[in-house]
Amino acid sequence: MLQQYNSIVVDASYINKNYTQESVIGKGRDFYLGISSICYLMSHAKDGQKYILQIYENLGYDIFRTKVLQLQKAMLECVNEYNTRIVMIAEKEINDKQSDLYVLYRLNALKKRLDQEEQLNQEQALELLITFCKNLLITGRSTFEFLDLAPQNIFVDGKNFVISNMGISYKGSKFHRPYTPSTDNFYKDKSLANLIYTYSFQAGLVVLCAITKINSADFFFEDGQLKDNILQSVLKVLRENQKTDRSKEDQLKFDKFKDQLKKQINSLSKIEKPFEGDYKMILPILSQILSLDQQKRSIFQLLICYPDNPLKVEYPFFQQAIDVDQQYVGFGKLDEDNKIIPHGYGYGKFEDQWYYGIFENGELSKDGTIEMKTQKAVSYILLNLFENHSKIIVELNKYIYIGEFDQQKYIPNGKGEIIYVLTYQKNLPRKRQVINFEGDLKLGEKIEGREFYRNKSYFDGQFAKNSPREGIFSYGPNHFYDGIIEDFKRVSGKLYFGELTFEGEFENNKAKDGVLLYEDGSEYRGLFQNGQRSSLEGKYTYSNQKVQYVGNFREDTFHGKGVLILLETNEQVEVEYEYGRCKTDLPDNFKDALKKNKKQVIQKMEQKKPDSKQKKNDDDDDEQIKEDIDEGFADDDGQYGHDLDDEDA
Repeated sequence: MLQQYNSIVVDASYINKNYTQESVIGKGRDFYLGISSICYLMSHAKDGQKYILQIYENLGYDIFRTKVLQLQKAMLECVNEYNTRIVMIAEKEINDKQSDLYVLYRLNALKKRLDQEEQLNQEQALELLITFCKNLLITGRSTFEFLDLAPQNIFVDGKNFVISNMGISYKGSKFHRPYTPSTDNFYKDKSLANLIYTYSFQAGLVVLCAITKINSADFFFEDGQLKDNILQSVLKVLRENQKTDRSKEDQLKFDKFKDQLKKQINSLSKIEKPFEGDYKMILPILSQILSLDQQKRSIFQLLICYPDNPLKVEYPFFQQAIDVDQQYVGFGKLDEDNKIIPHGYGYGKFEDQWYYGIFENGELSKDGTIEMKTQKAVSYILLNLFENHSKIIVELNKYIYIGEFDQQKYIPNGKGEIIYVLTYQKNLPRKRQVINFEGDLKLGEKIEGREFYRNKSYFDGQFAKNSPREGIFSYGPNHFYDGIIEDFKRVSGKLYFGELTFEGEFENNKAKDGVLLYEDGSEYRGLFQNGQRSSLEGKYTYSNQKVQYVGNFREDTFHGKGVLILLETNEQVEVEYEYGRCKTDLPDNFKDALKKNKKQVIQKMEQKKPDSKQKKNDDDDDEQIKEDIDEGFADDDGQYGHDLDDEDA
């Protein structure tokens, strides 16, 4: 799209080919940009692993690029255990100005969502709140991804919670659940500070609703303004409910207040005990982050940060590097020398490489990214991006590689698959824009395998200098070439198009010298010029194998002097043609032989004539393949050079 930028965006057809849609999850909305998407449950065609495919449709260039850069940052630098991991970003071009954006997330065994969970106890509520804190510190420092905390976007994984980036929204329907006041400053000014305030409130309200099972819509008026009195009353009841030293009279008053409040909240009609349970550790924090005073919410980003760490997590977040050499920022703890031992998500410089991801006792252990920069390229090693592949190599603006590689140079070496970045191929013809390669490689060079292109063609065979050299090039149904290739052009081999076959030499990708076999059984041997028959000594054998013409051809038809031969008797007659029309009066036996041949050919063609629906499908297939393969093989009326007889040619 328009101009190039640092990208790892591949062609969307790769996802369409390798992943199968199982169901529609729902419609989403981007928390920051406000663009809509549709999310699908997908499975890998080979291993059956589950994924989420998110599609943003009809994006203009600026929005597309802005969103891609955010997603790439999340994919490469924010790898953690609290988000569904981004495994691929792809583009489907609609036209020169618009594209669909595909985002593929790893789902694995995640099934249950937070909105399907029973009321949370204090331990679960604390874990959920800590997850929200970690999510903000990990992604909110770098991107605007994974910031929609609506329960339908959060998965329950045993005792843990995983935040998706689907942004599923039911706005405009009875299932809509708002979690932020419409009066928040974020909706007027999308600054980082306002983002944190709004995110903090959303996090607090989601936790509160998960504790009580209150429908969040009960906290808002129709115009989106907060019913603060209801919210504060709920918090008050939860706080007061922790007291055990009330008098009988005070208890009656409190029970009455609870009953009245419950009647004001429609969603509690079926909840037996919405305010029961011990939540004394979490309530003071909820009271602060659910305040309309946005400054009070600022505590949220410090809840699990070193040194205060109000939530007392074992491995707090270090917002600034302590060691100048290491430059580590993330979760961990201090050792005896007052250095951070990374544990949990973090990023830092280790020797001459940057590490991003999940650490365990100072080592990058699980999911993560290693960034390597040279003067020529920026490469990444992605840990555990796909099942059964502990390391994936990504070179910025070039490719994603899955397979065996050289352990010192970190380049493809052995069996593997290269998925090519689309952005930096757009200046090439579509027939040279590579989607992916599967096969054998040696130190970065393709040796043998199968390569797929954006014009829906593919090559299967041997490579030289990373280009197809010898093998089969398939252009569509019953349309392929088998032979030697140089610079993507046919050199010597066989070309098949439907029931038409040419075998011989090529020049500028067109037939030069060889044998052309027609669908009716007729045959031409000789030279070609610009793909058309053009020869002083061409030989055409009619389909009944009883008549042969030897002589001049020009502009793909008989022209000039030649000889007609009856092959059974070897009887010959000299003839002269003018652009396909015979100027010589033929003997009757020659005329009869040609007419019989014509009749047989017409009968065969009528039997093979496709119905209109099939012809349309074939035409559609041909339209998809922008290839000049048949230039010079067809006459103006579309018939492939059938010289039915000299009178009608």
